[in-house]
Amino acid sequence: MPLAWSELGVNVAPRRDLTWRTTWYDNRVTNPVSNVTLTTVGANVTQQRQNLGGTRIWGVQTDVEYRPGPFWKFAAAYLYNHARVTDGGAANASLVDKFLPQVPTNRGSIHVAYANPKYITVAFGMQFLGAQFDDDQNVRTVPAIALSDAGYPASTTPGLPKYTLADLTVSRRVVRTLDVFAGVQNLFDQQYFVGTLPTTIGSPRLVNAGVRVRFSGR
Repeated sequence: MPLAWSELGVNVAPRRDLTWRTTWYDNRVTNPVSNVTLTTVGANVTQQRQNLGGTRIWGVQTDVEYRPGPFWKFAAAYLYNHARVTDGGAANASLVDKFLPQVPTNRGSIHVAYANPKYITVAFGMQFLGAQFDDDQNVRTVPAIALSDAGYPASTTPGLPKYTLADLTVSRRVVRTLDVFAGVQNLFDQQYFVGTLPTTIGSPRLVNAGVRVRFSGR
């Protein structure tokens, strides 16, 4: 699977407490392996792992970080990812210009953290994922009833709808070698879709807690 890639980035710190980074990239893969649809009869789909002729993935990634003091950190990031088939190979010419499945074009995040070892460490983050396709043909949809049950408007647009997830973590040092922590993933229990064959939703709200012990030699 030969890979040709190019990358150009810039890192700017206009102030001591502010950093901004941007990277442009262009990756081209020859003979990648992909799930290719062979037949579709109603809800029955037959797929096979095959080599395509080539794909191209290019885009821009940028992030900014701001630290207004010794304890606070604010960060945000955005990724534009244009991932398409450039050569389907002799058997899959119809896939040319199709988007690669499970690769959202747009995604972003924000992160806020307060870390004071004397008192507490708290971190809150949100991830934003844009719409993405779930099949090589870019045609499969989430059934209207499933969208409605998850709180999405009814739609016949192919692909998996965009969604936003939030996470929260809290920890505190009790003694020098012992921390207690708790965290919540998918804080608002957002229902989101990760597959269409069959229709599959992502993880619900997950809560974890525990203690962390550090051992150190004399």
